[in-house]
Amino acid sequence: MAETQEATYKQLNCPICLETFKSLKILACLHTFCEKYICRHVRILKEVGTQSDIIRCPICRSPTTAPSANQTPDEWAAKLATNSIIWSLLALSNNLESIEQKKIAITKSIQDWTITMKKLIDRLETVALKELNLMCKQENI
Repeated sequence: MAETQEATYKQLNCPICLETFKSLKILACLHTFCEKYICRHVRILKEVGTQSDIIRCPICRSPTTAPSANQTPDEWAAKLATNSIIWSLLALSNNLESIEQKKIAITKSIQDWTITMKKLIDRLETVALKELNLMCKQENI
């Protein structure tokens, strides 16, 4: 189970920056990257002079054609499709983390409440015992 969860979290990370996807974009080969890293990749290819109207995927080298000719790297990357499947998984993952955090907070609150109630019961037992002893003394029992 933990291995499956770890593998799922890896799918939610950019293979370039290794962090959770931000503004994720998908190439024609279906590999997904953060938009800023695709932009950086396009910019580097333009600087080297190998950039035309296609880029090759940093992972599998498959070509992706530019959405339109003569665009800046920012425009180029922005016009790529968003990977809606991974976007949905990220949203679900964030919800699950939020639920887990709430579960932890509720568990802590219950533990704190239980400790407080035990102290209160101990205190009430002490007071009741003192009153019982006082009553016994008054009745000479």
